[in-house]
Amino acid sequence: MSDADFLDSRIRDETERSRTIVGFAHAEATRLRRIGDPDSMQQARLILEEAVSAVEMQDRSALAQQLSSLFYDFAYLHYLYGDHDNADEWLRRSVEAAEQAGDRTGAYISRLVALRMEPLRDAVDPGTFRATVTEALEFFESDRARKPSEVR
Repeated sequence: MSDADFLDSRIRDETERSRTIVGFAHAEATRLRRIGDPDSMQQARLILEEAVSAVEMQDRSALAQQLSSLFYDFAYLHYLYGDHDNADEWLRRSVEAAEQAGDRTGAYISRLVALRMEPLRDAVDPGTFRATVTEALEFFESDRARKPSEVR
């Protein structure tokens, strides 16, 4: 991942090379987050910050799906740290990026995770939560939804 010459020789397209590097970084951040100790979680946070920064410097329309996934994981880390306001912001950005990419499945997943956290903070009424779950369920059961194996 850090050998620029090797990557240049194997992946000629700059956008694909960037996506590959960010993909490796994302996988490593996820692995570290799952370890769960404070040092690993801090390292995961730093990796995600760098990955988000790298992707944001590229063409957003081509990389919106990747951004959505990165934003989702960044939000998850903020929730683990108890930083709910920033987690909400990252999940909102995840929804926006997924919608920009035309990924309604990813958008619903991020939206539902955000809403799932809200009742714990008395910030969303149960009716709003149930309505969104019903709407998402109808979509997930349709032929338009991507298979879970194709998502994040």
